[in-house]
Amino acid sequence: MKDEIIYLDNASTSFPKPETVYSETDTFLRNLGVNIGRGENRLEHEAAEKVLESRRKIARFFGIKDYRRLVFTYNATLALNLALKGGLKESDHVLVGPMQHNSVMRPLHALKESVTTSELRHDAKGLLDLNSLEEQITPQTKMVVINHASNVNGVIQPLSAIGRICREKELLLLVDASQSAGSVPIDAEEYNIDLLAFTGHKGLLGPLGVGGLYVGERILLEPIIEGGTGFASEQERQPRNLPEGFEAGTRNTPAIIGLAEGISFIEEIGVPAISGHKSALIDRLKAGLEDVEDAEIYHSDSGSGESCGVLSFTVEGWKIEDLGKVLNSRDFVVRGGLQCAPHAHRTLGTFAEGTIRISPGYFSTEQDIDSFLQSVKEITVSKMYQT
Repeated sequence: MKDEIIYLDNASTSFPKPETVYSETDTFLRNLGVNIGRGENRLEHEAAEKVLESRRKIARFFGIKDYRRLVFTYNATLALNLALKGGLKESDHVLVGPMQHNSVMRPLHALKESVTTSELRHDAKGLLDLNSLEEQITPQTKMVVINHASNVNGVIQPLSAIGRICREKELLLLVDASQSAGSVPIDAEEYNIDLLAFTGHKGLLGPLGVGGLYVGERILLEPIIEGGTGFASEQERQPRNLPEGFEAGTRNTPAIIGLAEGISFIEEIGVPAISGHKSALIDRLKAGLEDVEDAEIYHSDSGSGESCGVLSFTVEGWKIEDLGKVLNSRDFVVRGGLQCAPHAHRTLGTFAEGTIRISPGYFSTEQDIDSFLQSVKEITVSKMYQT
């Protein structure tokens, strides 16, 4: 199937994965496919050791000193819900970055009766105005929520500087690293991050169905899901122990093992090399789109060579839905519309129709980009599909 398409939607999920992700996930399912924490047999012990090794590896990758503070979730959405609903209290005020995904905005909307929010000031590309951050802090402000890298235009926020300000002002910093993890270096302790949410299936090159939340020492979370934990079963109240008390029910153990393999692949290649490859492809894509008549490009260059590999564009006279359908009919896998981030599109002025988003990955090639550009030029020049 891969030979028949050109996959340029890695911001949605990375494809393909490294071979070791496939093989180790398959090996676990065939040889150790038991439910950890639910028995005392040899298979369970071996499987539990695999998960422990994976937890330690993933924690080290993010600069987390205490691996027990890494909670596995099924995705970044659940991690962000846990951070917000389990970390905020009545009358708390939250400062929100300008490029948020619905995984942040919808939980905050659900909390609107008890929690207030303000949008942080920013430029036209969604880059945070650091000088104004301190000015927007109120006595009730408890948390700053930042989307590290946008899934619409790829803008990367200055995380180190934001973390320093938050720590000086005794604010909690929640970072959504869904798009940046695996492409941009992240050190939770060095950057003063209190809560770090990530997903495994995007830049970390792992399987679907696994993510996580780092819970720093300055916050005491409340669980938002109750159920079996494999210990303290006599208690009706959900345990608060990290990490098990926040991982109720059966973990997606095969995906956890696969995620650790994805990270091993990244460490072998090196995050700078992966970021540089994506940056080069985005530069090639941007240069080609600049030659497309009536194309408007939405992309922000960090200026440091770091890139999460995301660019969006529109073409005047074309409905996003129509252009997306034509491109997909030519076997280019791209994402049209709002990309689940209407807040970001309001920032960029592309709401309510959205954009066409292109997101090459580590396994994408220059030939993929050139083929895509050729098709875009053919489609827009002929205008035969235009409505």
